[in-house]
Order: sequence, then C-alpha cells, then structure tokens
Amino acid sequence: MSKLVYLALGALVSIGIVSCDENAQLASKIEGVWSGNATVLSKKDGNKEKQDNTAKPMEAKINSITPSFTFTPDPSVKNGGKLTYSGVYSVSQPVSSQSVDVPFEATADVKVTGKGTWTAKDDDEIIVMIDASTVSTTVDTASVTLGYAVLTDKPVTELEALKEQILPNINSSFSAEVQKRVTSIHKLDDIKIKGSEMTLEIGKTDFTFNKQ
Repeated sequence: MSKLVYLALGALVSIGIVSCDENAQLASKIEGVWSGNATVLSKKDGNKEKQDNTAKPMEAKINSITPSFTFTPDPSVKNGGKLTYSGVYSVSQPVSSQSVDVPFEATADVKVTGKGTWTAKDDDEIIVMIDASTVSTTVDTASVTLGYAVLTDKPVTELEALKEQILPNINSSFSAEVQKRVTSIHKLDDIKIKGSEMTLEIGKTDFTFNKQ
C-alpha cells in the first residue's frame, strides 16, 4: 500500500476522532434544564402570511415563543438521551361574529409540553425528535384578549361579551397550530454555550437560553 494511501487513511481516522470528541463535548455541556427568553419568530420562519399570500384568512399564527428544554443523558444512547420540552406560545387569529360588523382578532397564550429524544451531531448541532403522542397543549383562557383588526371608533368593551362564544374555536385552532409547530422541531443548530448562557437557532429564529 502506498504512502499516500496510509496518509489518507490516517487523516480520515483523525477526523473521525475529532468529530466524536466534539459530539461528546456538546453532549456534556448541554445536559440539564435550559429556559429560553420570550422570542418573536423570524419573518423567514413563521407564519405564511408574512412570506406569501397562501395563508387562509382565518388561520392561527404564532407570534412569539418562550421555550424550555431539559436534556437528560441516557447511557444507552451515544452522546444523547431523553428530552423534555415545554413552552408558552403567544397565538393570534382573526375571528368573526354576526353581532360585530368590524373585523377583530383573538390573542392568547398556549402552554405546551412534550417528550422525545436528543442526539449531539457535531460541535454545534443537536438532532431532536418530539413524540407527537406526548404533546399536550392548554390554552390559558385568562390570557385571552380581543381587539379590533382595523381602526374604528367602536369601544373594545363590546368584544368582551364574545369571549365565551369564541373560546371553543380558538381552543381547537390554537392548540392545533402549536402542536404542529412543536412536532416540526427536528434540529437545534448553531449552538454556542458560554457559561450558563446558550444561543441557538430553531428554523430561522435565534433563541437565547439560560441554564437553571
């Protein structure tokens, strides 16, 4: 076997060792509970109506997310383990009523939890899988607010009587939108950890977390 072949094989082995070390380092650093700051979604990574005209007029949209991850190592998984996710999502949606002739919008917080797995892929990337069957959502009815979608002289107090009427609809649509968003999380990218602070990217949105 030529000297060049030996050198090439040696280089490949070295790269593999470095990659494994980087995976292990990230897996070690990320263990524990990380609470994120409330973050507004990037226009490139969120609601269809911010990107094109394909959104349905009455479609729910995510405004902001306050996420939290718990990374628990599993000895049976190399550089990975079990994942617990929780978050508070601010969601809004246009609504209509025959008793109101002006367009208005409902906004509420949706609390969500879910479980899954995580694996460190390299020095700045975690592959995650959140099991859809474990995802649970709860609309915080106390946080529901109604507001007019256009300028009007009508008092907002006229909308208060409609809250109970629209709750069933927004419970369903808000929960479905949040569940879809949570189960679409497959990768945490561009991870940087400095002390107790971590920054990362989910989709096209940057998040900042603090270790608890």
